[in-house]
Amino acid sequence: MNSSEKTEHLQKQTTVLADTHVHIYPCFDAGRAINYAISNMSRIRRSLGHNNLEFDVKFVLFLTERSDCNFFHDIATSKVPLARNGWKIKLLEEGKSISLTKDDSALYLFPGAQIATLEHLEVLALGTTTKFKDGLSLLESIRAVIDDGSLPVLPWSPGKWTFQRGRKIYEAITTFSPERLLLADNALRPYGWREPSLISKAKNAGFRV
Repeated sequence: MNSSEKTEHLQKQTTVLADTHVHIYPCFDAGRAINYAISNMSRIRRSLGHNNLEFDVKFVLFLTERSDCNFFHDIATSKVPLARNGWKIKLLEEGKSISLTKDDSALYLFPGAQIATLEHLEVLALGTTTKFKDGLSLLESIRAVIDDGSLPVLPWSPGKWTFQRGRKIYEAITTFSPERLLLADNALRPYGWREPSLISKAKNAGFRV
């Protein structure tokens, strides 16, 4: 590598485009789902102006699987035949993540879980293959994820963060510190809707969204 190539390499900026709430159900065509994910993220990359050699853009999917779904495990053990679609599968970090490559496309896949709470709210657990128990209270579910060593996330959903369940969300963000809990907005929130008040309050309290 000559000096100009070294300089170009050092100046390249790394950008991570991540979807942290991904469901791929057994009825899905896995190869098509991955292709759509690549296509959508490529479109976002172009819209950000990162579609040039100055940027090293990583595409990342965090699975949030229900207790009856095992897509990450099935990919890792080749039960899902992605190789037939031309994808090369490589286990990383002793199976804690997976890289999928095909031609010039690359995607990183991380495991995770979706927990259904007693209050009919959702807690996401990112970066874990643990199967959590559904039906616990919101606070108990968050504590279970923290005890597991994975990352708990409260995903906003239309109509769910109001009234009594809204008070439960508020209880969670006043019980746990911003270092232990994340919140997530939803890209499907209609254009023109103002930011949910609980997300605004959480941001003001130092929570990351």
